[in-house]
Amino acid sequence: MKAFLAGAAVILFVLLIGSEPQSHSAENQKTPADKTTSITNQVNSIQESANVAEKKYEETKINRWLMYFTAALAVVAVLQLVTFIYQVG
Repeated sequence: MKAFLAGAAVILFVLLIGSEPQSHSAENQKTPADKTTSITNQVNSIQESANVAEKKYEETKINRWLMYFTAALAVVAVLQLVTFIYQVG
């Protein structure tokens, strides 16, 4: 009965964790330096993502203001054309 409960506990633990137990061979184990390197790489990639997002936001903001400025110039050009036609006619 104890062996059954122990087996059931192991199976439930594996199901809760969502992965099978890893073997203890040297190939599958990471050294602390590898773990530190991977954490550093993750932090660097997060910082790069934040920088890219910030640059994209700034570019979008600049493009939006350029669009507004161009629209204002187009309105001024139309008003000048209307004024020119009114003065000629």
